[in-house]
Amino acid sequence: MVRQQDTIIRRVRHALAITALFALIGPSWGQDSFHAISKKGQCKVRLTSAKSYVPLELNKEYPFSTALKTGRNSFAVIEFSNGNRFRVLARTKVVVTADVRNPKFKKLQLARGKVEVELDNFPPGARFSVETPTAVCGAVGTHFAVEFADVEEPSGGFFGRLFGRKYREHENRFGCTKGKIFARSPTFAASSLEAGTRLRAVVHAGRENSYSEISVPEGQAALELAGGNRLDIEQGGRLRTAQEKSATAEFVALTIEAGAAAAGGRRLEGNGRAVVLKKNEFYQADGVSKYVAAARTEGRLQTDLDEEKQKPAPDPERIRKLEAEVKKAAEKATRLRRRIAARNMRRIIQRVRRIRPRVR
Repeated sequence: MVRQQDTIIRRVRHALAITALFALIGPSWGQDSFHAISKKGQCKVRLTSAKSYVPLELNKEYPFSTALKTGRNSFAVIEFSNGNRFRVLARTKVVVTADVRNPKFKKLQLARGKVEVELDNFPPGARFSVETPTAVCGAVGTHFAVEFADVEEPSGGFFGRLFGRKYREHENRFGCTKGKIFARSPTFAASSLEAGTRLRAVVHAGRENSYSEISVPEGQAALELAGGNRLDIEQGGRLRTAQEKSATAEFVALTIEAGAAAAGGRRLEGNGRAVVLKKNEFYQADGVSKYVAAARTEGRLQTDLDEEKQKPAPDPERIRKLEAEVKKAAEKATRLRRRIAARNMRRIIQRVRRIRPRVR
């Protein structure tokens, strides 16, 4: 009887010790839920099976694919596991997801607003990324912030700002405060952004051409562009790019608006300089600025069309009008791009003829 009681006592102590150990370690990265450890203001969640949002509860486990949103002057701190968390800032809407085949692969789908990520206890073999409608950012064992601002911008010029059409601009803002991060979009990829670097990118993928506006307010960034081109942007650099919307695009047209950029050992300063980047070399070409502007218009219209189609009650008449405008803008941009390609090819042929030895 005494031995039986001692055995029971030992088992209870063992169970309590295990419980205390798990409480000390905290939840594991691979579990299939997350919880909020602090909040302020209006913070709400919506499960996939629910139709409406409800107030966020602290320390309650929520399944992945849950949506979160915050109001003005509000925030919430969400924890995956001990030392791995993210902060949802004011006026943000985000969905927390995980790979169904591997729960160690987690992702935030950021529809609007800003999140700040801290991964101080990132386990080996895990993956984490933040995805916006036009780009994706990820890291391993680091601190970083991602912001997606969906704002309206008027068309150019004084009268355009007063009376012109307003376009939707999708601006991505990436900032690394510790470690390294990567960022990529349909028009560029930055495989390694160091701590202290901030990158901003407006991206519009059109029907036949893609446009981006990239700036580096702090640090420096090495970008991989279409056609295997690499471009280094210095701090303060700001440029606009246009390219064929194709995996086989051979060149990138760009205007360096401010700062400096380098490729193939050559450095160019900004102030509106327009060039073509092909095989990591800069080429002067006529019509670059016009093509970049045309690709921007095409991309903006395509963005408006995509957003109208995604509305709960899309306007068929507006869709037809936008489709016609996108087609017309794409034809113009593609025509300008092909002119640049043809002129560049003629110059290459002329250069080869000049250096080719004469056959006697």
